[in-house]
Amino acid sequence: MSHKVNPKTVELLNYRIQQEEFSSRMYYQMYLWLDNAGYMNSSKVWQKYAEEEYKHKTWAEEWLLSFGVMPCLCPLESPPETYTSLVDIIEATYLHEEDVTKQCNDLYAYACENETSLIPLALKYVSEQVEEMNKVITLKDVLNSFGTDKMSLFLLDINIEKYT
Repeated sequence: MSHKVNPKTVELLNYRIQQEEFSSRMYYQMYLWLDNAGYMNSSKVWQKYAEEEYKHKTWAEEWLLSFGVMPCLCPLESPPETYTSLVDIIEATYLHEEDVTKQCNDLYAYACENETSLIPLALKYVSEQVEEMNKVITLKDVLNSFGTDKMSLFLLDINIEKYT
């Protein structure tokens, strides 16, 4: 007997796919802005983030396909194109990751109540968010400790890979 996937589960995972792909596009846009603004090392970090987020969407796609469900690539809104500084991008990243963390926690709570076969995947997303939040909170801590003047941002850009 095959496992019938709850339609709400399909809806939530298609949303997860959409949100992970949006995260990828948002971080790619940030990479482009940083590269254009001369933050050469930071741009590489956000380019890496974009690639990681794109991979995260495949987790939900693979889960759905495992149960014979065709994933939906839902429409995406365009991410913001302009920022004021590296500080602005770090803050936008933090706010975005807070939202994604809530989404992943909600997915896990749903899995525990309604779809136990989804628990390992939901836990994978939740665990990933601990890493994501740690990276961006560390960057916020650096800004708080050393400031946001041009020299501090220059030094952060030089050393950013040590913090992420």
